[in-house]
Amino acid sequence: FDYTWRYESGDWRVFFFEVKDPSVKAVVEVRWPISPQGKDYTSNLDVQVYGPYTYYFANLTYYPDPMPVMIDRVYGLQLGGEISASFILFYDEPEPGRSLIVAQTPHTGLYRLVVRNIHYSGDYPEEPFTVRLYPIAVFTYPSPLVVPPGKTVTARIDFASNYNYKPLDAFMAGDAVFTPDGSNYYYVFDSLDAGLAQTIVNATFTSNRAIVYAKFTVDSSVTPGTMYIVPVSVYSSVPVTSFGLIFFSGFEWEIFKYNWIDVLVGVKTKR
Repeated sequence: FDYTWRYESGDWRVFFFEVKDPSVKAVVEVRWPISPQGKDYTSNLDVQVYGPYTYYFANLTYYPDPMPVMIDRVYGLQLGGEISASFILFYDEPEPGRSLIVAQTPHTGLYRLVVRNIHYSGDYPEEPFTVRLYPIAVFTYPSPLVVPPGKTVTARIDFASNYNYKPLDAFMAGDAVFTPDGSNYYYVFDSLDAGLAQTIVNATFTSNRAIVYAKFTVDSSVTPGTMYIVPVSVYSSVPVTSFGLIFFSGFEWEIFKYNWIDVLVGVKTKR
C-alpha cells in the first residue's frame, strides 16, 4: 500500500484462482462504489490477470519455407487487463465503478488476479469492492478433430457462457503450426503450404454464445500422423485488454482495446 511514487503506487490486492479445464476462459468483473461527489471523484481500479502461456517462436530466416518453431512455456504473462496508462486521471471500462475483461486462460494451473486502486476517492477510511468470475467454455466437436488425408471435416467450435459477453464476429487468419512427427514443429503463414485448407463456413451469435463452423481439408499428399495447431478467434464486446492513454502533444485522449478471444484448435490426420 503506497501512494507516494508513480506507476508502482497504489493499493495492490492479489487473488489466486485455479483453472482445472483448459477449455475454460473467464470473464472477470470488479465493482466498487461511486463517490457521493460523482464519477469524477470515484476510485479508479485497474484489473489484470497473469498466468501460464505457451509461446511458439518461429525462425523467420527460413521464410518462405516452413519455419522451425521453438516452444517455450512461461508462467507470469499478462493474459488480460483493464489499465490506466500515461498519466490518465481516471479510466475504467466499461464505466466508473466497474471493470470488465475476458481473461485468456489457455492452460490448467494457477492464475493471479491483481486489483490495483490507483486513485482512491477518500470518501471513507476503507472502501469495498466485489470480484466475480464467469466462465466461457470453449469446446470443439468432434473431439478429437481427425481429418484423414484427402478428406474434409467440418468442426463446430462453441464459445458458451452464463455471462452476456456479446460475441459479434469470428476470424481465422489462415496460419498454422504443424508437426509431421510429433517432435519437430514448423510455422506457416498460409496453412495451404503445409497441406491444410481452413475456412469459416458459418457462425452464429447470441448474447452469451458464439458457434463457429469451420471446414478443414487435408491434402492427399500429407503424411498420415501430421498434426496442425490452428488459431480461431471470436470478437467479444467485452475486451481482453483495454487501456486509456493521453498523447502529450495535444493532450489527446485515446482508448485502445483488444477484443479477440483466441483459442487453438488441434487438427490431427489419421495414420
